[in-house]
Amino acid sequence: MTKLYEGQHMQEWAKRPIPDVHMAAEGMRRLSMMGLIQQVEVPANEGDNESEEEFDEEYLDGCMILTRRGRNTLAACDLLRDLLPQLFMHEEPSIEACALFAAAQELPTANARRVAVIMALLSRDANKPVVGIVNRDSSDFRDFKGQHTVGVGHKYMHFGWQWMALGYFLWVYQQENEDDLPDKKEMPDMLLHNEEMWRLRALYDEIAQYYDEISEPAGPEHPFECLKPARGNLVAATMLEEDEVRDVEGALLAALHVRYVLIDTDPPADAPPAVDLLTARAAKVRFQGESLDHAFLRPKNQKHKAYTAIYRTLYLPKEGRTHPLMVSGLTYISRDVYLEFGRRNRQEFPDCYETISILR
Repeated sequence: MTKLYEGQHMQEWAKRPIPDVHMAAEGMRRLSMMGLIQQVEVPANEGDNESEEEFDEEYLDGCMILTRRGRNTLAACDLLRDLLPQLFMHEEPSIEACALFAAAQELPTANARRVAVIMALLSRDANKPVVGIVNRDSSDFRDFKGQHTVGVGHKYMHFGWQWMALGYFLWVYQQENEDDLPDKKEMPDMLLHNEEMWRLRALYDEIAQYYDEISEPAGPEHPFECLKPARGNLVAATMLEEDEVRDVEGALLAALHVRYVLIDTDPPADAPPAVDLLTARAAKVRFQGESLDHAFLRPKNQKHKAYTAIYRTLYLPKEGRTHPLMVSGLTYISRDVYLEFGRRNRQEFPDCYETISILR
């Protein structure tokens, strides 16, 4: 596929309307890439011994079955659906947030699981960011970074939105009262949604309390029992080693891979710097409004002429369909993480992100 259009930007590749049957197949493939379903061989006599209703509960379309992560994603949806209305009226959890919540359970260390759970809560609604940047070169941004972000989020803030939001959440978690949070009117170059963040603080406590109550001291440790001791000092309980950072990036990629862009380190003067890998369309990025430090990441990825990131929001500008997409809320994904993701799905990058809308 990539050889067919070698030397051309992905937005110049030929496309065609997508038949419904192909859309369904693509949806199944992406759920499989998220680790929520997997293909299995259905035993020939399976339907003879079970009712049709029982058969349908276990198998999807006769050959796809829910994985452990898929079941945990549904369980996370049920849990958040129960807890969210207490703090966020009439709100449904997103499938990406629930998938990240489930992927967190599979991470090897308690600290990495805590970080991924918090990121899942911060990602629960792409239309309601808890924090954003107007101008990263402003004194407001420098003050915010130095005074209102802590821990692992502060350390890796140059990797982008997820880490910045995490650093701010950890700082907010240390505060006694909502009134202690910075006044957004005094920081016009930052977008601070303090009420939203304070409710997320309470939601984390609700989830920790939930797992506190269902955990049996004599039984096997539940993956999220790690939340329980974290309430004393959440900053220390979320510090990560470099390999744990890669584990968290892998969970982010598995849950949010449909929000994925390739960023050119040296784009042509008249070309947008990014390509949305779901639609193969050009995408603009306003790096001035990003925590992701393009000036830092660009030379580190010069050898490969590009690097990759997941985005929080994708939208069309007011000018309409003839203009490039806009992406915002970028979070860097390390090269070794996305290459491993491609190998695990038996597809080399970037082919594992092609859609059936692209002519083969």
